[in-house]
Amino acid sequence: MSHSVLYIPSVFNRPENEKSEKPLLGFVKSDFTWPLLFMLSMALVGLRFYPAFLFALAIILKRFREDRYDFVIMLMMLFGNFGLMRADILHIKMQDIALVSGTVLAVIMRKPPLLRKMLCIYAVYAVILFWIALQSWESMRVQLVVLRYYYSFIVVFVPIAAFANRSFDMNRMIRRLMVFGLTMCCFYIFDALIVKGHILLPGTFSWSGQSTFWHPVMSPFSIKPLRVYPYGMYILMLVIVAAIRTYRLPKWQWALIIVASLCTQTMTFCAGFGVMLILCQGSFRRTFRILGSIALGLVLLYGVDCLLPKYQNDVGETSSLRLKSTVDQFFMLAEAADDEEIADFGSGRMGQFIPKLDLVQHYHKEWTGLGFLHRDLSTDVRFTIVNEYYVDLANNEEVATGVEVVPFQIFISAGWLGLIVHAAFFIGLYFLIRRYRYSYIYLSMLIFCAVAGLGGFASLANYEGQALMAFAFALVILANRPQIPGFSHRDAA
Repeated sequence: MSHSVLYIPSVFNRPENEKSEKPLLGFVKSDFTWPLLFMLSMALVGLRFYPAFLFALAIILKRFREDRYDFVIMLMMLFGNFGLMRADILHIKMQDIALVSGTVLAVIMRKPPLLRKMLCIYAVYAVILFWIALQSWESMRVQLVVLRYYYSFIVVFVPIAAFANRSFDMNRMIRRLMVFGLTMCCFYIFDALIVKGHILLPGTFSWSGQSTFWHPVMSPFSIKPLRVYPYGMYILMLVIVAAIRTYRLPKWQWALIIVASLCTQTMTFCAGFGVMLILCQGSFRRTFRILGSIALGLVLLYGVDCLLPKYQNDVGETSSLRLKSTVDQFFMLAEAADDEEIADFGSGRMGQFIPKLDLVQHYHKEWTGLGFLHRDLSTDVRFTIVNEYYVDLANNEEVATGVEVVPFQIFISAGWLGLIVHAAFFIGLYFLIRRYRYSYIYLSMLIFCAVAGLGGFASLANYEGQALMAFAFALVILANRPQIPGFSHRDAA
């Protein structure tokens, strides 16, 4: 179904200044019907109302016949969960189905030279990581459980295959992605500010207990906003740069996006969002304007946060908006006198890393790491540590893995070699497509994942981050098929 787009007349009437403005991004109510029904069905599954899964599948099949854009987005959300349901709620991880699907399509699809180059880069990356795993004392049976998510980029073939022999319009994809993204923003605002419980986003982590269909956990009369972790907002990060480069977003859309982002109460997510917008929006004048607005906004929010009451969580005292406490951590880090004070940095995340780094150095594994360890399946006593920096000393014995800061986790698992290969893989793929239109979508996602990954979000060492990068890469390929040699005439039409 196609809808007209509102264009605003240019304010320049002289021929030498003739210039058209970007069209306003507008929608009609019917644009939201199927995305909303699908996302509500997924949320019901997340609340353990399992019959809703059949309804979600029926919607996906219907959109496969009627609208491949919706189909691909829904399939991506089904595989990645995006806060709507947990990965293991159906006792089989949808991520594994995505990996198998991508691998099968990579084998059977006809691949033009560019995709063959991409597959060769991926194969080198996969082989080196596998060789690094062989250097560990841990069994490959255990390591493959973790390592398979480092291979998640193979799902890039799923969206490409969905549009085989079908036309692709990037503007239409941007509009459909924005519909899903704005709907997700409404879900965040509803959970965080209205019911204050994980009702529409039951797949996000909850400190107050897991909601179910028969037993929702919520506090609608509480004055304190609920923190909803940002997993569901990733889909908006995928499209927002392309949207603001192609369209003018109305104020109500910006209001939804900003309020929903603040509802995550996650500094690394907001920082990734801001850095991505600043570096990739395409205009120096807008860059300085955005920088000024962000700086002013942060100063105002910091002042407000100073006035609001503090509260206790599992890592100590935290300010209400978490902005003041985040800034204060940098001052504490500069004045830190020992490892114990350094361990408190990043909401205690450095405390996860320090003893595991000591173990890497103890075994002289700086170049290849300890291996791709699993916190539950790894039983070798050589990888067991007692973490003195945890608040709960009763549960401080753990396997040397599970560091939230993604670069540190990759270093613990695969050493300097793994960290270099990991970075080279994603950067190399960008250079493969950098000359094509819309390559900034891939670059923007790489920047976002790199910054957000400092807090453990959109991790490029896990399925979510890799799938986002794969989807961004696939969008660039699909949008440029007429210019890429090797695609069939029907694909390129």
